[in-house]
Order: sequence, then structure tokens, then C-alpha cells
Amino acid sequence: MAGREFLEVLGDLSVEEAEAIGTRQTEEGARAGRPGGGGRFDLLEELGIHQSGGVTDEHFMEEALRQARKAAAKGEVPVGAVLVVNGAVLTKAHNQVEELKDATAHAEMLVVTAAAGEIGDWRLNEATVYVTKEPCPMCAGAMVLSRVKRVVYGASDPKGGAAGGALNLLQFEGLNHKCEIRSGVRAEECRDLLRDFFKKQRVAEDVGGK
Repeated sequence: MAGREFLEVLGDLSVEEAEAIGTRQTEEGARAGRPGGGGRFDLLEELGIHQSGGVTDEHFMEEALRQARKAAAKGEVPVGAVLVVNGAVLTKAHNQVEELKDATAHAEMLVVTAAAGEIGDWRLNEATVYVTKEPCPMCAGAMVLSRVKRVVYGASDPKGGAAGGALNLLQFEGLNHKCEIRSGVRAEECRDLLRDFFKKQRVAEDVGGK
């Protein structure tokens, strides 16, 4: 994260909150033999802002949003996804259900399948999947079976989401793998894409029905 972005994060805190976090990080750093604490990266973790290779979740979600916009331009439900390993994008995709005439061609399914082909292994233990909408049960199941480490999504889906919205398959008791979850990353932008798409769909249906 650049210095300017870091200061913008700090700007969202009160002076008291920033000082309290800074003091705690310094004390923890001293106990761990790191005088001064871990600097801004410890503070980012304290704020719930994760980094991969020095790049934030918000950055990778921007690429997922770009993919979602491509889907919208094709008349597909605007959901995009990227799969990241070791701080680099390995695969990226958008919904292609209509284009491929395949109900399983969701963005998450496509990036997981492509990533397995890229690395030559179905196990994606070090992967993080960024997706603009909360995964459905099919996609959540695929990511659990693929041993995806983290799932980061934007817009929640309280009716059909399987990452805590309607149910939580990503962390389902009894399964032999559970994914870490972070929700709400750039959620407003992700929601706006979906809302605009379905609004246009309804208008087109109304016009076509007259």
C-alpha cells in the first residue's frame, strides 16, 4: 500500500483510536523482539485490511470488478472473479453462462478450473479467490473441494449466498476444509453493478412486453 493510501486509512480513525492501536503494536513488537512494532503492516491487519505480497484485497477486487463489467457488456449477470497465489493474479474470469450455454459457467468455477490447469494440481491451498458477489452453493462447494485458502467477496446475497448470506458452506461443520472469509470489500460498487444490470433487464422486458 502506498504512503498516501495508508494515510487515507488512518484518516478514518480518531486520534485516540490511532494512538491506541499504535501503542499496542509497539508493546507487542517489543515483546516479540521487534522494537517499534511491525509498522504500518501490523496496523493494517489490526484494521482488518489484508495484504498479499504488499497489495490489498481492495486492489484485487478492482480486477474482479473489471471482469464483472465485461460480463455486463455481454449481457451476462455482472459477476467477476480473480484467483491470486503469492500476491499475483493467476486466473481471472467473468460469468459466461449465456455465452457458453452452461449453467455452471460462473466466474468462480471458471477461475478455479483454470487455476488447477495452470498449476497442474486440483489442490489450491495457497489461493485467494476474489469475487464481486457472494458465492452460490455450487461455487462455494467447488472452492471447499479445491482447498481454496481464502474467499473475499463484495456484495452479499442474503437469499442464495453460501458464504454466510443464506448459509455458510465455506465453513460448514463436517467438511474436511474450511475457507477463510472476508466480506463487503468494495461492496457498494459490486452491488451497484448488479442493481443497474437487473434494472435494465426489467426495463427491456417491460418494453418487449408492450
